[in-house]
Amino acid sequence: MKIPEEVAEIQEIFDKEKKRKQTKEKERKHAPPEFLPFRSESEKKDAPGAQNFFIPALMGIWKERFPAYVEIIQNDFAALREISEIIAKQQGVQQDPITDPAAAEEIKTIWRAIVDFISKDKYFRNYNLRQVNKYIQSIIQSYHNANNPASTKGFSAIEANDLLNRFSD
Repeated sequence: MKIPEEVAEIQEIFDKEKKRKQTKEKERKHAPPEFLPFRSESEKKDAPGAQNFFIPALMGIWKERFPAYVEIIQNDFAALREISEIIAKQQGVQQDPITDPAAAEEIKTIWRAIVDFISKDKYFRNYNLRQVNKYIQSIIQSYHNANNPASTKGFSAIEANDLLNRFSD
């Protein structure tokens, strides 16, 4: 029995759609935990390797000071990851903050201080996260120049807490 051409075309369309869905699901399963879309909090907690959701936590810190910020996940999460790597390198953090809670807390403390400084600075407060990433050296240098013109080292947890205390509302 010969299948009419129209039926064959329809079957081909269904096959392509099925393959596309399978590919998308496969990509979702292999995505880094901080980029996975979750249907529920329990699904989020059960995701492999997703104990602390480090990058979304950094975004949460940003949104505390900039609640009307318009997120573009692809841009913002990449920028936050690079910023966290810069902070880790500056502080000498050797552990991966995605898997090490102590490293994550140290970076989050410093990030909170940077965000607080940005929110109070007349030049940097309108920057989006990509711009913050691009100009992070200038931002840190501006903080140090404002607080200690002779300083050339990175943020310390003590400086970060001091900054938080000075800017607390």
